[in-house]
Amino acid sequence: MLSHSMGVTKHPLFVDPSGLASVPVDDALVVRLQASWAELAPDAARLVERFYARLFEAHPRLRPLFPDDMEAQREKLAASLWMVITGLSAPLTVNERLRELGRDHVEFGAQAEDYPLVCEALVGAMAEVAGSRWTAELDADWRLAVRQVSAIMIAGTRG
Repeated sequence: MLSHSMGVTKHPLFVDPSGLASVPVDDALVVRLQASWAELAPDAARLVERFYARLFEAHPRLRPLFPDDMEAQREKLAASLWMVITGLSAPLTVNERLRELGRDHVEFGAQAEDYPLVCEALVGAMAEVAGSRWTAELDADWRLAVRQVSAIMIAGTRG
């Protein structure tokens, strides 16, 4: 069994009922993600706009999966990002909501192979909006976080 005294921690979005419940969450990672989001949040509208621009430019085949009027979609994405970041201290709740989102996205035509494309566009948009505040550590933190979000959403598509 892994113990906290060994310095082992887990990602705040990692939920595993098989026995890792006693492994503590990486609190330093939570602090970094939340601090980074606090800096990005005032530019959330621009971040979301840049995300969709990047996604559709790099992968135009995904554009038909979205409504013509993107205003409500942009608001939903911003709200989802807020939900994930504010919920890092309650991973079971966030996990269930992300699983629901994954199930919902199947109805819109999203497929598992689309998620890495979305992750890349999102992290790229974050880096663009953050500018010189973006560091290699933040890049790695966010890539891991969005991959974990994707994995949870994909798991939600399987029931």
